[in-house]
Amino acid sequence: MFKKILFFLIIASNVFSQEKEVIIKFNHLFKNDLIQTNVNFIYENTENTFNISFNRIEFYIHLISLNDNSGNSIYNFDNSSYLLVNKNENTYSLGYKDVSFIDNISLNFGVGPNLNHEDPTIWELDHPLAPQNPSMHWGWTAGYIFLALEGYINDSLNFQYHSVSDEYYNMLNTFFITSETPNEIIFEININYDKMIENHNCSEIIENSCLNIHSGGNFHGYNYQNSIIMNNINLNNVFSQNNELLFSKILKSTPKIFPNPFNNSLNIKVKSPSILKVYDFNSNLIIEKNLFLNHNFIDFSKLNSGNYIFLLSDKEDTKSINILKLD
Repeated sequence: MFKKILFFLIIASNVFSQEKEVIIKFNHLFKNDLIQTNVNFIYENTENTFNISFNRIEFYIHLISLNDNSGNSIYNFDNSSYLLVNKNENTYSLGYKDVSFIDNISLNFGVGPNLNHEDPTIWELDHPLAPQNPSMHWGWTAGYIFLALEGYINDSLNFQYHSVSDEYYNMLNTFFITSETPNEIIFEININYDKMIENHNCSEIIENSCLNIHSGGNFHGYNYQNSIIMNNINLNNVFSQNNELLFSKILKSTPKIFPNPFNNSLNIKVKSPSILKVYDFNSNLIIEKNLFLNHNFIDFSKLNSGNYIFLLSDKEDTKSINILKLD
């Protein structure tokens, strides 16, 4: 009897330790090379070849939700959850969350209209929407600067793009977990700045269709130059993920069982053929089943309502998950 109680306590201790630190890692890239301050890159657009360097890149990311692999929201961030991302930092902690069923994250670019025209001084000094130096706010009427992109062409021509408008607030892609440790889950996201300034829709026939960054200049607010950059962010794969990392994560992913709690059936996802053992909270073995690679849809309608320990074992590891069956 003592061994059964000890077995249950060991399983239960593993079950309830599901909180991990959620981290976003941004890789700031120009043609796959890491961006450094005042380092020149050679760039070609439709008609020009020039050297370009960046001395300031900052932008707002709005945190929306953490989701399961069916796209259902597991954790909704509050409306004031933002990151102010800059090219000199690549790691941002979102705090500790219950990550049992998290598969991806939803992000928006910019500041939502509900907060875009608020007074920055209402925020605590360490909040991303608080006053910044250099400033990321263009006045109450205009709102926040969603993107500040500054640098030089051929070491002499200065350029500044400050994108300001509710029209520029947009949903980004869904981004997936790329790595996981006992204490962290990490979303690694590439930001491809060469694609941000690309002239892929440039036409001499169509007025205001070309980005003229090679000529330098200052562009503040809502205008066609900033709109080209913002369209690139929305449509030109500026934010992307490394497919090799995603594939590696799939191969190494931990098993998942959803929904939880459930009524009759469960979807059980495993990385390799596994054995499922279901125990009640008295440590009695109730069910034992073989599972196939990836998704297994199983009917548990004959189980009584209550709490169960699902033990999943493959050749490498054993994981335990606390499952609640409803009436």
